[in-house]
Amino acid sequence: MAEIPIWVEKFSDAFLVWNLEEVKSLRENYRIVGSFVGCLSQCTQQNYQLGLPLMLSSVEVGLLLKNEDEGKDKPDAVVEQSSVTGAESDGDIDATRIVEPDSLPLKNLIVPIANRNPFATDEFYDEMSFNDFLPSIDRVRFPVFTDLHNRGYYITSGLKFGCDYLLYPGDPLAFHASHLVHCAKRSKQFRARDLLSWCRLGTQVKKIVLLCSVDDESNVAYTSLKWDHTS
Repeated sequence: MAEIPIWVEKFSDAFLVWNLEEVKSLRENYRIVGSFVGCLSQCTQQNYQLGLPLMLSSVEVGLLLKNEDEGKDKPDAVVEQSSVTGAESDGDIDATRIVEPDSLPLKNLIVPIANRNPFATDEFYDEMSFNDFLPSIDRVRFPVFTDLHNRGYYITSGLKFGCDYLLYPGDPLAFHASHLVHCAKRSKQFRARDLLSWCRLGTQVKKIVLLCSVDDESNVAYTSLKWDHTS
């Protein structure tokens, strides 16, 4: 999929993406999954499947800003927009037949709904660099997220399994999570019952428990844990 600019809007502590094409670009080009938080208009009495907007965590937004500041993964949508504009100016677009509104049944009328403020100009948004965003990033979870992402994994929230992250070898739509990721400072001491409970849970759900420790220089060390119920 062609890369396009990603507009992330910040509301309080939430980072939201409202455009479907931008959501697809995040997933396919950047391996950023996020989580849908919007209600589906046709299925309002459930919360198992949700829709737009897509909410990003602070570590996901931080990774995007970090890559942009380092010159990685910059989209080339400006060139694509220029080519489209040129085609329109040359008159190469086919004319479409105009349909009178009265000739269409009311139920077939499509009312466009804006997914971004149509009156907002570029001055309406504040551009943020990674250094501006750095104070709000978790200094333990962010190095782990960045390192695992650079290794090619897909990463989602591990809230439903009581861990920090779930690790996927591929797109979560096609793969099950392979690891339960717990993040901690290198100096932290764990209680034996916590380690045992994590290992037993990992065995029950058939996932590897990955303990990630971060030192003061943001270096990450990994330890995998496994429950041996035969001993």
